[in-house]
Amino acid sequence: MKSTLVVGDVHLGSAHCRAESFSRFLDSLPADAELVLNGDILDYWRPLPPAHAQALEKVKAEARQGRAVTWIRGNNDDDLRLPNAESIRFVSEYAPASDPDVLIAHGHAFDRLLHGSLLFVLPARILHGLRHLAGRPSIHVAQYARRWTPLFDWLKGRIVRRALRHARNRGFRIIVCGHTHYAEDVSMDGIRYLNPGCWTEDSNYCVEIRNGQAALRSVAGDGPEV
Repeated sequence: MKSTLVVGDVHLGSAHCRAESFSRFLDSLPADAELVLNGDILDYWRPLPPAHAQALEKVKAEARQGRAVTWIRGNNDDDLRLPNAESIRFVSEYAPASDPDVLIAHGHAFDRLLHGSLLFVLPARILHGLRHLAGRPSIHVAQYARRWTPLFDWLKGRIVRRALRHARNRGFRIIVCGHTHYAEDVSMDGIRYLNPGCWTEDSNYCVEIRNGQAALRSVAGDGPEV
């Protein structure tokens, strides 16, 4: 049976996006695999750097050439209107027909504090900017926020629990999310939560779904490591 590969939080357009690695991942996709882009694939609407634009064009080309490509709307690309992308399915949540026990959602709907919360986001952005002005190495603000470990873990845990509750209420055994930029695989009360993390850091992952099972896979330069 074909597999479904889920990635998210690519943030094409961000200075921290590993666009070349994402492009190599697209080149490595098995011929019959379904591709699910789990939100925040684009970081902003300004013109994309060449490597980022090429990766986006590869996504469109995969869909035009017959690959099933589903783009789940995240908080960054919720109002996305992508030109020449008629072959891509845009949705808010997605359950693969081949694996009806699995629900895929970006995750910002379960975030009542981090998403749009000035209480956490504004101080993190200010301190991140000061850090950059002081000459420290540039990192994505989400990576910097994780350095406030107790607070980040508490906020992330709230999102995970809400996602698990949502899956249980909808009758799903597995939910795959993004949004937190943190790769993990956890279970609670018989429901499983997986997150493939992001593409703004050195370590990249995807979630592979096949035959009702899901696994977090490390993505090397030539594709998922199984």
